[in-house]
Amino acid sequence: MTIWINVTTSVGHKQPPVGVVRVEQNIAWALREALGEEQVRYCVWKAGRGDFVEIPAASVRASLTKKPSPDRPWCIRPSRSSEHQIAPIRFSAPLASIRTNLRSLARGSPCLVAGIRRLVEVGRSIQRGLGKWAFRTRMGLGRWLATSGGYVCNVLRPGDVLVILGIEWDISFVLQELKNRVGIRIIGCCHDLGPIKYPQYCLRYVAKQFPRYLMELVAGCDAIACVSECTLRDLRAEIERLGIPVPRLFTIRLGADLPMAAGSPSDLISSLTERPYVLFVSTIERRKNHEVLYRAFHRLAEIHGRDRLPRMVFVGSPGWGVNDLLNDIKLDPVTKGIIVQLHQVSDHDLCVLYQKALFCVFPSLYEGWGLPVAEALGFGTPVVCSDRGSLPEVGGDLVEYLDPWDLPAWVHAIERLWLDGDYRRRLADRIAREYRMEDWSAAGTKIGRIASRLEAGSDVHVVSNIHLET
Repeated sequence: MTIWINVTTSVGHKQPPVGVVRVEQNIAWALREALGEEQVRYCVWKAGRGDFVEIPAASVRASLTKKPSPDRPWCIRPSRSSEHQIAPIRFSAPLASIRTNLRSLARGSPCLVAGIRRLVEVGRSIQRGLGKWAFRTRMGLGRWLATSGGYVCNVLRPGDVLVILGIEWDISFVLQELKNRVGIRIIGCCHDLGPIKYPQYCLRYVAKQFPRYLMELVAGCDAIACVSECTLRDLRAEIERLGIPVPRLFTIRLGADLPMAAGSPSDLISSLTERPYVLFVSTIERRKNHEVLYRAFHRLAEIHGRDRLPRMVFVGSPGWGVNDLLNDIKLDPVTKGIIVQLHQVSDHDLCVLYQKALFCVFPSLYEGWGLPVAEALGFGTPVVCSDRGSLPEVGGDLVEYLDPWDLPAWVHAIERLWLDGDYRRRLADRIAREYRMEDWSAAGTKIGRIASRLEAGSDVHVVSNIHLET
């Protein structure tokens, strides 16, 4: 038996790993270390061929240490005129030249400025439309190739086990076909059911496609790993609502250990950490609820004065549905310079940010797990987070939980942790004594044991409402 791990999500990711990408990368490597290189191999799905292709382990290892591209902006400033500005956005030379020329032309022409902005909006709309078209075309082509009767699998063999840890829109429809034609067993992974439970926080086409993807995943898998008890409950409830057979469901505990590197942090991070700051690590999107932090810091600036406040540091790339929020942050004179946004931050710089933060916040409206909470606790940093989804599973009783919509509660909690140093140190001391950080090897070992059971020919279609293992 060979265990094939599909790493399409992480190998194709062009930035430092976050969220699902980090999960796929780390468990894929942990499985190899747990079971040995002779038994574990890697593959990626090629939609244009409708088939899997093997890739070397070195490519997976390289993706674990991927660094930010130096040609992309990675510090998004709240305001150009801010007195607290810490670093300029870095542009490539041609882009900077174009920007300078456009500004020179537009200084005396408000109409030209409005026209340029409109052209940018039209360009972005076209880009989104082309992205959706490419997504649907790729899926349609892959589906046709894989199910047209001419499908030939050049990698997987009868008796092999395929492990899918990412969110693979291009693959879910072919899982049943693989099982029927090749004779393999499949282990999938469910990270959360956000697009079903909260479609208003997702892109429309994601919310529309996700139910079909989930049904195909459930129908095609012999077992599904859930990243939390919350995700397992949500998944079981949705399967029962749909009235379809339930595969074996089990939970895994995600690791929280970030790779440390020798040497000093980047100049930007060194400059930023000279002043006290609060940290929020997450893609900037509606579900993550950055807005409650913006409003909390606006209110605290009015109460205490903007010069006294620590910075609020957002680490994460801008996502969907936050243009208005980011524009508010940019233009608000009360919080100008207080809220700093970083993206494409390396793991080494992220470790430094966790270590030196006053405390971390995580006000998400729904999570399947919540890696940044576990990572922060792993560095002994106090955390205030939402009480929704799986987050109470992550922090136990070491974290202060709040209703994500309760602005006064967030203002009070941030104010207390900022001003009461003794309270903050007591929390940090308790975390250091009691928190036991998970590593990725536990998840890899458990999935490996499940794969061995599948290969041994156990009954994998029995409805299970409990874990396979304690």
